[in-house]
Amino acid sequence: MFVLFKINSKSRVLETNILCYLLNPNPEYLRLIYNFYCDFGPLNLSQLFRYSALLNRKLTSPSLVGKKIVHYTTRDAAKRANAAYLIGSYAVIYLNKTAQEAYRPLVGGLSPQYMPFRDASYGPPVYTISIMDCLNAVSKAKEAGFLHFSDFDYEEYEHYEKVQCGDFNWLVPQKFLAFCGLIKRRCRLITLPNNGVTPSSILGYDYYIHTAASSKRGNDAYSLTIFNDGF
Repeated sequence: MFVLFKINSKSRVLETNILCYLLNPNPEYLRLIYNFYCDFGPLNLSQLFRYSALLNRKLTSPSLVGKKIVHYTTRDAAKRANAAYLIGSYAVIYLNKTAQEAYRPLVGGLSPQYMPFRDASYGPPVYTISIMDCLNAVSKAKEAGFLHFSDFDYEEYEHYEKVQCGDFNWLVPQKFLAFCGLIKRRCRLITLPNNGVTPSSILGYDYYIHTAASSKRGNDAYSLTIFNDGF
């Protein structure tokens, strides 16, 4: 069940003994750890994994037998969009719903439209993605075998996605690694966390040597031969 509260107080609703409220609007581990400008999501794979694990525990808890679990959110546009993304993605991954089937219960009636997710660039957003875009991506990743939480290492994901630890993660496990902001050499500029991340730093990551190829976009801050020679 997906609920949008019109008021902050939920005391009257919580009096019933047949409902178990699962998710508050934004617990600490389901918040965007940092944003660069006005970006607010979608929440990353580790946060989706944590949410899914929590929901699965609630669904199998003996103490909650006979109770309904309600995933609720508020009118805050960013929290509402991320809440819909979480429950919709769960439906795709664990309930085997199509993206359209997962999205349908999240819309309709008098509910306002969802605010689209935007990139992290400064100024008005030029490119946005919708919740439907996200659900389609989750569905495609599951279908292709890229996304399965049975062996997902959320601790590794959360470590390396930090800027000071490399700011990279696997898009396709052991095949396609995404990273950004590399520099030619380490420097002492205070604006660069951990003195900057170089190509050799990425190559120091144990699993990276198993990737098949490397590509880049943007300016020539580093040479691809550094990666190609590493293979």
